[in-house]
Amino acid sequence: MHLPKFIRAVFSPPKAEGVFRDSNGDTYAPSGFGVSGTTFGPDWSSRAVFESQRRRELEWRRQHFECTTHDAKTYSMDGIPIPAGVQTTPQFIGTSNPAIFIPLDARRPSVPYRLARTIVKRFTSRVFGVGHFPSLEVVGDPDTQDWHVGVIEAASLDMHMIRARDIGGACGTVAISWRIYEGVPKVQVHAGSNLEVAEWQDREELIPAHVIELTRRPEDRWNKAKRAFERVWWWCRRDWTPNADLYFLDKLDDGKDKGDEAAWILDRSRTFEHGDGEAHIVWIQNKPDESIDGIPDYDGQYEALDSLDLSSSVAHKGTVLNLDPTLVIQADPEIVKRGGVIKKGSDNALTVGEGGGAEYLELSGSSVQAGTDLVSRERSQILECCSCIVPDPNTVAAAGTSSLGIRLVYEPMLDEVKILCTQYGQNGLARLLRQIERCVRRRLGGEGVEVYEVDAAGKETPVAYELKLEPKV
Repeated sequence: MHLPKFIRAVFSPPKAEGVFRDSNGDTYAPSGFGVSGTTFGPDWSSRAVFESQRRRELEWRRQHFECTTHDAKTYSMDGIPIPAGVQTTPQFIGTSNPAIFIPLDARRPSVPYRLARTIVKRFTSRVFGVGHFPSLEVVGDPDTQDWHVGVIEAASLDMHMIRARDIGGACGTVAISWRIYEGVPKVQVHAGSNLEVAEWQDREELIPAHVIELTRRPEDRWNKAKRAFERVWWWCRRDWTPNADLYFLDKLDDGKDKGDEAAWILDRSRTFEHGDGEAHIVWIQNKPDESIDGIPDYDGQYEALDSLDLSSSVAHKGTVLNLDPTLVIQADPEIVKRGGVIKKGSDNALTVGEGGGAEYLELSGSSVQAGTDLVSRERSQILECCSCIVPDPNTVAAAGTSSLGIRLVYEPMLDEVKILCTQYGQNGLARLLRQIERCVRRRLGGEGVEVYEVDAAGKETPVAYELKLEPKV
């Protein structure tokens, strides 16, 4: 006799906590690292996370910055078949055009504009470029301030923050992890598309408790049977939990999802148990949004960016073809055939007979100018929608624009830069430095910093400890 479904649900035993092992065969419970076991057992799928809609969307954003948007197209601008991906060999001269018409948007641009990278780099230079890195001040504690400055220099945080800003500006989300290795702080930047937050410590403040980084790396292996190299892929996983930084051994991706995610093997040589009660990773949104992922610099301009790449390539192709015009001969076709091969050039003569003539068929300059104007108009429209100002320095210098006039020109961009300075300054760099300081003080047995204000009468008033970053917009 079968029990009703609701009775089976009540009396069925709870699922056992997923466990994992290290290379020595020792077993570990996820709860020992401050996390649940749901992300280590068969109910959690690496492939499902890797192929999720969220990751595909973030990767699509990032492809515009990495200039790989058109790599999947298999036809050149001339309509000739080409392999997908990065072209590593020259195109065959004897390749013929296909018998069918290939739409322009299905062809890979030969001269893409790559404006997305320019937009991101321009904003990054205003946030962390030369002379724009924020100044740091610890109110009432110059010793701690000097320590923070030393951490920034030892960890090369100025360079890491530039890379974090580039990745965040490209896909909208970036994270920065840290660890102390042999007494030196080490910092690493992670793209948001490779991260999955399994548990939040504070969802509203975007403070994660358990973060999983899942990537795939290629490897070329020698196949003895085929006597050739073949490409295989490996799953790579790393976790940040409140009590430890977990590393796992790479696992071969056989192309199947068998639900055997419990086969992750802990790499004890790199795993570090710190017991600080907070994950050593900081989550940063490029521009604030209701979701966990922020907004990239060129949000909503993906179609326009692709169209600009195509317009630039079409205008380039038309101009190049116009440099090698077609010869038009005004003569009887039979007479031309008997004349043999036509040789062009100033040192060759062309006989066309009485009443004949010859001239070159060229595109009018207006068509080339129209293409150039279209590219310029599309570029200006995208930059305007992104509030990104990229003026021509020669034009600005020739116009003799005053400093006030230049500031008015840059005002839309400066408004966006202020938002980015808050996101990557107070919500990124300052939060990272505070976390490192808390964990170091906790490990050394120190307490929080006590700061007092002294008035004219000599009365001491306690004030809150504060780390301030002053952006240089």
